[in-house]
Amino acid sequence: MKTAAILTGLIALLLLLSLVIGLKYAAIVFSVSCAGILMSVRRRWIPALVAGGIMAAVTFGVFDYLMAIVWPEPWLLAWLQGLI
Repeated sequence: MKTAAILTGLIALLLLLSLVIGLKYAAIVFSVSCAGILMSVRRRWIPALVAGGIMAAVTFGVFDYLMAIVWPEPWLLAWLQGLI
């Protein structure tokens, strides 16, 4: 039950971050936070940063450069900037 609550919170974090900073960067933060929170080794942030580096390489290298994916704009940040 505890793991389900943690995963629900992480998915909510992914949704919130994708609205604020964009899906591209939210996926990287999500991979680092999932690996960092769910691992049970002593120095868990080192593999979490490795997972984030791999996700960043896949996101920017494969998805942006090779596949030329059009990422959705972070509408909440654009909306807040429009208010100013």
